[in-house]
Amino acid sequence: MSERLLIIGGSVRAAAMSARRAGFEPIAIDRFVDADLRGVCREFQRFDQLRQLPEMARRMSAADWIYTGPLENHPKLIEQLSKCRVLLGNDRTTLQQLRDPWCLAAVLGRAGLRSPELSGAGQIPVGDDWLRKPLRAAGGFGIERSALVEQDNQDRVDAAYSPRRVYFQKFVPGRSIGATFLGARGRAVLVGVTEQLLGPTWGGSREFQYVGSVGPIELSPEHARSLMQIGDCVVASFPVQGLFGVDAIINADGVWPVEVNPRYTASIEILERALNVATLNWHVAACRTGELPQLVPENLQSGTVERHGKAVVYASREVTIDVRLERELCAGNGVGADSTVADLPVAGTSINAGEPIVTVFAKGKTSCDVKQGLRTAIADVTRLAGDV
Repeated sequence: MSERLLIIGGSVRAAAMSARRAGFEPIAIDRFVDADLRGVCREFQRFDQLRQLPEMARRMSAADWIYTGPLENHPKLIEQLSKCRVLLGNDRTTLQQLRDPWCLAAVLGRAGLRSPELSGAGQIPVGDDWLRKPLRAAGGFGIERSALVEQDNQDRVDAAYSPRRVYFQKFVPGRSIGATFLGARGRAVLVGVTEQLLGPTWGGSREFQYVGSVGPIELSPEHARSLMQIGDCVVASFPVQGLFGVDAIINADGVWPVEVNPRYTASIEILERALNVATLNWHVAACRTGELPQLVPENLQSGTVERHGKAVVYASREVTIDVRLERELCAGNGVGADSTVADLPVAGTSINAGEPIVTVFAKGKTSCDVKQGLRTAIADVTRLAGDV
């Protein structure tokens, strides 16, 4: 009998499929409980509010547990959930440190690594090359370019600029990437790197909204070394264990880490498909025994590796999933093959404008091939949803 693994988060379908790939029996507490999550989990619950999670977790079968986004923004909840079962991941203290942008920037600075300049909400920077970012966020939601603020208006900043809610980070132009690492006992290995697809160009409603990932991508030797230095710095400075992601910008000046996500990230299933690996086996071993796999980053960048991608299709208007649309969304998925459409809502689900309908996948020899495939798939789903 396979070992059970409880997965809790806003959308855990990808992690549940990763768990199944790794030989675990996933059980889930999820915000949506889509049709394909029900297909891989025999035991699941749907939550509406985070405060429901502790009681729901108590009703689930005995199992160690992991979390997905956005639970990293709620370290006290992580601590509460970990009182009744073993957490395979990063605890409250680690989260509070890593998710503090000033703490992370200070650690990187002491190691001689670059990171974007920061400013607190009490000192709103003047200029349009700053980003206003929520302290609690996931998927790029809530990130906006800072408007010009006159110095004499500082006393009238409203509650939206509370130091407890937002901070400001200098905008760095370049290519947005997500690097996936494994950490244990002060050591790190790089699993792979993906390009992040962001904003209205890919169907997001806001400039920095996460839409999807394509990878693995090739990096210059200099950028690859910088990423490894960042990963080594994170695990040497914080008691990180298991999978974690580093969101960064790469440009001619180097690599600029903008955020660390100390959990299973959205791009991991793309790396698993491309590299034919099961990362949750590595994650569990790293958390339980401190064991890390022997990975050679250069091999992950080989031109022989097929590229894969995913993109979330967001609704442009309110959509209600009927039986016909549910059937047509599922029509492209082959039996026994990696799905081409995922996060499938069940018939009767109402989706508001700006909310996700499904996730689509594509693969090809190059990243350009994959992006074209994703654009076609997004257009197909948008057309189907528009016919409802």
